[in-house]
Amino acid sequence: MWWKKHISDIFSWVLAVVGIFTTIIAARIAVSNGFFTVLIGVLAADVLLVVAWLVVLYLKFSYEKEKKNLEERIKNLEDEKESARKEFLQKESDSKIISDKHLSETKKQVSAMIMGFKNSSKMYNELCNRIPGITASSYRLLAGTEVMQEQDNEQIKNIILNSHNDFSTGLFTLFKQYTSNLLNYTVSIIGEYLDLHQRSIQVSTTVKLFDRPYYTHDDEGRNKILVYTAFRDKITYEEHEREIGENSYTIDGNVDFLRCIKKEHYIVNNAQKHDSNYWNEHVDFDAYYNCAVVVPIRAKLPEGSFKILGYLCCDCKNSDLDKQIFDTETANILFTLAQMYSNFLEALEANWIDRLSNIDGVADSFLGVICEKTYTGKNEP
Repeated sequence: MWWKKHISDIFSWVLAVVGIFTTIIAARIAVSNGFFTVLIGVLAADVLLVVAWLVVLYLKFSYEKEKKNLEERIKNLEDEKESARKEFLQKESDSKIISDKHLSETKKQVSAMIMGFKNSSKMYNELCNRIPGITASSYRLLAGTEVMQEQDNEQIKNIILNSHNDFSTGLFTLFKQYTSNLLNYTVSIIGEYLDLHQRSIQVSTTVKLFDRPYYTHDDEGRNKILVYTAFRDKITYEEHEREIGENSYTIDGNVDFLRCIKKEHYIVNNAQKHDSNYWNEHVDFDAYYNCAVVVPIRAKLPEGSFKILGYLCCDCKNSDLDKQIFDTETANILFTLAQMYSNFLEALEANWIDRLSNIDGVADSFLGVICEKTYTGKNEP
């Protein structure tokens, strides 16, 4: 209580008040003795002293109260200062944690992308090294036919046919293994890249192949090329919603295919079904995607033109039309993988031509073999 702190001052003031009353009593007694005037003066002095004392007590109490308020405000400010300091240090610590976490996540995403490229490269090397073994196995089936007699012609034909089929099946198995893994690696690499740039979305990848190689110096031959879906990534395939090998397309009927004859990539974001600058023979494409990046699977010829085998494609369905999903870096990643894939297909093609060229009833190119085993639609572009 405040009065306990000022008990001595209050007691002194009470004594002064008692002194006034004592003076008044004494004045009444002293009237007859002639000391009335003196006592009145003393009484007046006592009253002034008591009033002054009371004012001093009031001011002192006010100052003490104000001092207490100021001390409380100072204490509150000190507490706020300390709280702000702790909050700042906490935020700084949280910011560092978030920054470290973001850096760690970025490193993981970059590492995952690098690992995807590494695995693709290892797979290319491993599967290419299997080709000689397939060739040798095919030739072993022919061993002994040179010593067979003419009456064994039918048996010789069967052995040769089995040798060709074995060779074709072996190369086609390599094609399926490489293409399947490549598309799955591509989904992973592109997905990590988009996550890294805060554009997380599920993407699909596919390989569109020609039924025969197309050479860019032959403009007229372009209209004879049949384009079809040869393969899709594992997730898309297992959803069983998008066609594989059922429909045929043309180069000129699709803006992305046409542009990639001369360009390294084609990118479209948030395409609309009736966009005048985007045409697609798949009329319901927007049911599955509205963003896509397409790159050619091609090999450069000595004279500078290109031999194009098909396209490596990546697409997604984007609901945020203000966001651009695919960019040039996405296309560069895809183009790098397509170049590696082109080298693999060319290795299969070279072995096919070397082994089975100019044989009646056998496809002229390995692209033709893939088409025969994969495409189930009409054989017309």
